[in-house]
Amino acid sequence: MTRTGCRLTKSVGIKFFPLGLVLIWLVASPLIVLAAGKVNINTAGAGELDNVPEVGAAIAARIIAYREANGPFTKIEDIMKVSGIKDATFAKMRDFITVDGSGEVADQNNEAVVTSTTTARTTNRNRSALSEAAASGGFRVTIGDERLAMVGAPVAFRAAASGGAGNGRILYRWNFGDGATVRGERATHVYRYPGVYQVVLAAESAAAAEAAMARTVVEVIQPEVALGRFSLTPNRSFAELINHSSTEVNLAGWRLAAGHLIFVLPENTLLAAGQTTTIVLPWRQTPAGPLQLWPPGDAVKPMAVASAAVAAPRPAVAEIRSAVAALRLLVDNYLKARTGRVN
Repeated sequence: MTRTGCRLTKSVGIKFFPLGLVLIWLVASPLIVLAAGKVNINTAGAGELDNVPEVGAAIAARIIAYREANGPFTKIEDIMKVSGIKDATFAKMRDFITVDGSGEVADQNNEAVVTSTTTARTTNRNRSALSEAAASGGFRVTIGDERLAMVGAPVAFRAAASGGAGNGRILYRWNFGDGATVRGERATHVYRYPGVYQVVLAAESAAAAEAAMARTVVEVIQPEVALGRFSLTPNRSFAELINHSSTEVNLAGWRLAAGHLIFVLPENTLLAAGQTTTIVLPWRQTPAGPLQLWPPGDAVKPMAVASAAVAAPRPAVAEIRSAVAALRLLVDNYLKARTGRVN
């Protein structure tokens, strides 16, 4: 082979050698991951779940909360019952998850420590131990599904007890995950900062000495809602609301205020991410002040303020003149026709 041919062969080999390594890695990496073993969604903790494609800290927390409230998954498709996991997301994670051995979950990952004849303590090795976590005699308590809430907006909770001591007097203790606690069957809490919070409810029977515990996840977001076009005339009052947030927001309890006039948005006023909606205002008088959008709760300043109202559209002068001329022509023709018939 000539020197030119040698140099060409070497240059081509050097140039494409890294590309070959990349191609080999792209083909082999899924096999390496699968060889390392699938993640058991019935036993995995947050750290293990975070290794599954499309699963971050928030989704991992939701999976664990769902598992705690509803028991182990019977098949991998059940993970789509968790909020935020739909068909497209499941398609990307299905090859990396399993429920094999789920029948042994209770034996391998939860150990019951009997502290009295009527109370048991359950500890999950993949989770932080809960103080006085207990379940006995069929006594069970639930607090509903996970929630999506907004900073500054009140979030309502209600406990539901069944079985065992469910018919007697029950003491409820709520921990909202941000340092706040309260007692009672019903509770309302306002989160001041965005984040993902674990809400834990401890229920205890005063008479039967039975206890149970439940938990759920609340994801709190900072909403970004703005005012668009609006009009505050007596016969035409409306306001456009624009959701600049990355998620859907519930505007129930939000207030549109202008001067002494206030309109509270009704329950379940939902606004999708990026969506614009028009709210018809039932005002029959012109307000004195600018239009303001207030979030619920004890906010000290409005979310948005707009002072330049959109006036009701008025016909152009030229269009008015043209219409008047056409009307005059029509009248003249009518009169001429009538005069001709009379003659």
